[in-house]
Amino acid sequence: MELKAKIYFLKVLSIGFSAALFFCIFFPGKAFADNFKKAEMIVKFTDFIEWPDNDEYFFTIGIVGDQKLLKIMDKIKPDKIKGRKLIITDLKNNFIKPPHILYIGRPTLSQWIKIKKNSDLKNTLTISSSEIFLKQGGIISFYIKKNKSLGFSVNRNAQLHSGLKFSSHLLKLADIKVYSAGETQ
Repeated sequence: MELKAKIYFLKVLSIGFSAALFFCIFFPGKAFADNFKKAEMIVKFTDFIEWPDNDEYFFTIGIVGDQKLLKIMDKIKPDKIKGRKLIITDLKNNFIKPPHILYIGRPTLSQWIKIKKNSDLKNTLTISSSEIFLKQGGIISFYIKKNKSLGFSVNRNAQLHSGLKFSSHLLKLADIKVYSAGETQ
């Protein structure tokens, strides 16, 4: 009986080590931790935001330009959000129907302006990790706080014009910014 227990323990240890090694190779260090936290926060935001009523069967999260975040989101995603089946998809700059949440990985100013110009993002929560993104009409931007934890800013004007209702709890946690669309300073 002891031998079976030892073999079982070694198998579990080996699987755990393999998983840890996989994550260390493909998602090294701080960057993995930051992306994992971003993924968790993106999913958690849905508990504190109301989208206008619609009869869609799916809740969609689109990711542009961040393959590492996309892989993490695929691993940790819940089956449903807001009672709807969750779909996470890799989007390019153009798409037919905007997702409920659009995350844009480190956009250049011209890339973000192109996406905004070519897409109707009303009722879409737009998220990135760039202050320029907020100044150009994005809604949420992640940043690293002085204590090295992940924080987020909300462009209140963009949020109010989006058609999305943010709970007061979410706004209390955010660093509130007020930018007019197209502001660059």
